[in-house]
Amino acid sequence: MKSLINYLDYFKKSSAAIKARVSISWSKAISVDKLFNGTVSQIDQQIADQKDVVYIFVGENTQGEKAIDVGQTSNSLLERTKQHLQNGDYLEGYSYNQMVYCGKVTANICVDRELLEQIEGIIIQHFVANVSKSGYYLCNDSKTNECKKSLVRYIVNRNMPNGLKRLLSWFIIIRKTKDEL
Repeated sequence: MKSLINYLDYFKKSSAAIKARVSISWSKAISVDKLFNGTVSQIDQQIADQKDVVYIFVGENTQGEKAIDVGQTSNSLLERTKQHLQNGDYLEGYSYNQMVYCGKVTANICVDRELLEQIEGIIIQHFVANVSKSGYYLCNDSKTNECKKSLVRYIVNRNMPNGLKRLLSWFIIIRKTKDEL
């Protein structure tokens, strides 16, 4: 019995060191108004029904300035978008031309809430580092400190539509944190 406990202890420690190799397959932007009103195409509906996704909302204010908001959900994108809309002004005054990009997440480890939250934080950190270049206001930059110890080795962004190509790198490598050194 003692050897089994030692083996389980060893397994926990060694599996904790495994870093996820994440791939995100992005969809074209979907109009938030159409999504909320149920007037999207069949293809857009299939995208909105996906689960275990990260998403990026974009919108504009009355002066044409743009904002982004990054999130994740293990529920469907449609369900999460409706929650955002019911909660009020999720884009902090950037309520015109609202669109949402959906990214289906796959990885070499289990895609669960913890991993999705890590990916969300990494994308937000990426935007914080590059926000001055993009010209976008980042709505949820307060989440940058939520990633203490990363489960992710790198993220590959695939099938990025033109609007995302200006905002997001196709490859994001995660550097070791102070805790991991």
